[in-house]
Amino acid sequence: MEMDIETRVAVARIEAAEARNDELNRLLSGLVTDGNQPGGLFVETGEMSFAWYTANDARLALNAVYDDVRVTPDFPPQRVLNVLNRRFQVTEIEDWCEQLRAKGGPRVKPGWLRDQVTWGLVHKDRPLDPKVLQAAVLMDADRPVSRVKSGLLAA
Repeated sequence: MEMDIETRVAVARIEAAEARNDELNRLLSGLVTDGNQPGGLFVETGEMSFAWYTANDARLALNAVYDDVRVTPDFPPQRVLNVLNRRFQVTEIEDWCEQLRAKGGPRVKPGWLRDQVTWGLVHKDRPLDPKVLQAAVLMDADRPVSRVKSGLLAA
């Protein structure tokens, strides 16, 4: 299925935020490795502290994008899993499933849904169960297209 403009913009925002997050985490990892000293000593530098805060800001920006996007039927399966994983960090999965049932969605058990998301994130070649996509689309049906109004890649 070809993505419509809303989905393409959402995916582009996610990809840009993920790339920045990954880049800053690699930088931080290298600085931490450099701080490891013989004998198990660790020397923290101001540069490491700055990198940590910058990487943390990038992680928060990525989470904000996941919070902001709306899952649509043409959303890429791996992105659906990323968004749901974030949603379950903010909302208890049991509450999410209750809200889904109240909207007339498919009956899914919290444990099953958590397993679908976790296994899908670990095994990227695993196909997304259609009930997971149906549930995410229904739950996001009332969500505004995006709160971000300016810029294709705004995070």
